[in-house]
Amino acid sequence: MKKALLIVAICYFGLLSTGITKASDGFPFGIGPYVTLKGGVNANSVPNGIMNGFNINPLPDFGATLYFPLSSESKFGITCDLGYSTYTYKLKWTDDPNNPWTNEFSYFTISPNLHLYGFLLGVAVGFPMNATTRNISGTDNVATLFDVRIGGMIPVFESFFGRLNILISGGYVLSGIYKENQGWAIWRNGKNYRLDGETNPHPAWMSIGLSYIFNLYIFDF
Repeated sequence: MKKALLIVAICYFGLLSTGITKASDGFPFGIGPYVTLKGGVNANSVPNGIMNGFNINPLPDFGATLYFPLSSESKFGITCDLGYSTYTYKLKWTDDPNNPWTNEFSYFTISPNLHLYGFLLGVAVGFPMNATTRNISGTDNVATLFDVRIGGMIPVFESFFGRLNILISGGYVLSGIYKENQGWAIWRNGKNYRLDGETNPHPAWMSIGLSYIFNLYIFDF
């Protein structure tokens, strides 16, 4: 997790140093679509006999971003993302590491963030929509998701109509994937393996993508 956050910070400040963001006037109120490619890994411990693995979502996250300026003279504001988000990771048996299985959990997410000159710090709440693991599907045992995130929304092209942004972010799911005492379980070689309680998965993730924010000057102050 520390390495992931370090990579996000390096990428953000590297782009910032190129001067593609301007520190003069603030951004107006805006709204627009976003799309990101995301990968993740279970950052929690697992039962003996199971290993964690990294996975990249085959389908991107997508949704809409709203930008609310808090200052007309600086790029300080609040963003709110509304979208479809998938959290994924792989698991594999220690005695059969070449045959991992993918775990994917999709949510409708609401994510408010503080925005300061392209730097983002925020949280997200997710409501389960779909889930697929090795031997089950459905969301009956999937909990509401809460995560914390950090990243950047870096403008690479600006005009009167809006701005195209590169999105780089990483985060950690504070809540367990499964509801209490309703975790994933499977029998194998006479042993019951459970991901519940202390082994309830907590994905860590990173994403990169694009957004376009249309300027709505009618709401500007």
